[in-house]
Amino acid sequence: MGLILLLVATFLALLPNLRLPFTENEGIYGTVAQEMHRGALLYRDVWDHKPPLIYLEYEAGQRVLGTSEQALHLAVILCHWICAVLVLALVRRLGLGTREAWSAAFCYTLLIAPPWFQNWTGQADLTMQPWLLGSFLMILTPWSGSCVLAGALWAMAFFTKQSALVYLPIYLLFSPKPWLETCVEFIVGADVVAAAIAGPFYFSGRMKEFWGAVWGFNVRYIVNSWRVSVSNDWYLPAVLHW
Repeated sequence: MGLILLLVATFLALLPNLRLPFTENEGIYGTVAQEMHRGALLYRDVWDHKPPLIYLEYEAGQRVLGTSEQALHLAVILCHWICAVLVLALVRRLGLGTREAWSAAFCYTLLIAPPWFQNWTGQADLTMQPWLLGSFLMILTPWSGSCVLAGALWAMAFFTKQSALVYLPIYLLFSPKPWLETCVEFIVGADVVAAAIAGPFYFSGRMKEFWGAVWGFNVRYIVNSWRVSVSNDWYLPAVLHW
């Protein structure tokens, strides 16, 4: 019953945004997913500078719910609900009480309600969250092989959006296992997923395009952004003033 109430709370929090039009990124991800469904090869026939899983997630959502704005935003609601359930599980795993766990989960639904940020959009920042939260849950679990699963789930997050990299120190800080065991198991899990995702690009001759989209383009994008920021006399004073 509690999970159903949590789903209702998530739905009500995002209901005002259900019929909003696609954002720019949603349009891009959805278009790439539709082309892939028609047989286009990612990074060769159709291109965008995100890792491949975001497009596969969109394609899966389109197969089940359709391609309309309402269908996408229903998928967003389900994604947020999964995140809320994982927050509940994480708080319990941290040793806090049942009341605290449910409070944290329902606070999550409060924080995604308008007017907070772009909570209704199917951004890669959102779709990587269930993978990350599941990975955090596994790293806190003292099961045999749990760090392998944590590494695999983290890799799913990374191949949805590369910013999953910034969360890596958390795993060593919170793992109940020795750091060497944590690292070895984590790397094994991450490498298995990385091989499974990169393999099709390697064997179809698209490895260069895959690497360029996942890593090369984004490194150049960040470096050039910083160069522009530093070279503009107005930028740093504006940031400092802000």
